[in-house]
Amino acid sequence: MHPIRTLAILASAAVLLLVLTACGAQPVALTAIPVFPEAVELQPGASAAADSMAESLLGAVSADLNGTIRRYRLPADSSWQAVERFYADALEDGGWQAAEELRSVSERFSSTGWLRGTAEREQVLLLSYLPAGADETPLLLVALFSE
Repeated sequence: MHPIRTLAILASAAVLLLVLTACGAQPVALTAIPVFPEAVELQPGASAAADSMAESLLGAVSADLNGTIRRYRLPADSSWQAVERFYADALEDGGWQAAEELRSVSERFSSTGWLRGTAEREQVLLLSYLPAGADETPLLLVALFSE
């Protein structure tokens, strides 16, 4: 994986830890989060890039947090703006609040996140987007972390 992508993932994870310790409603499962249209879920091992992103993210998160990550291959014409808009609209009425401190956008990697819950029990939903490479379509990781 490109060093800039790895740094961006680690920076997102560090901010995620800060947000979780600062802030929780009844928790939701990752299965309750909508899936971007025409996204195809990838099993671990199906994409080295997606696996590397997931491992970096999980490795940077505290062992005190429970996390689930799903990997997706997106349609070739899927843009970061379309992904971000889809999730912003889908999460709007579910008690999620956008977390600007989790937002990072570049040509090589983009991410954003939402918070939900109370001070006693909080969840963070994090999206990580990798644009299409030479031989792949765009990839999306959807990660849900709970205290």
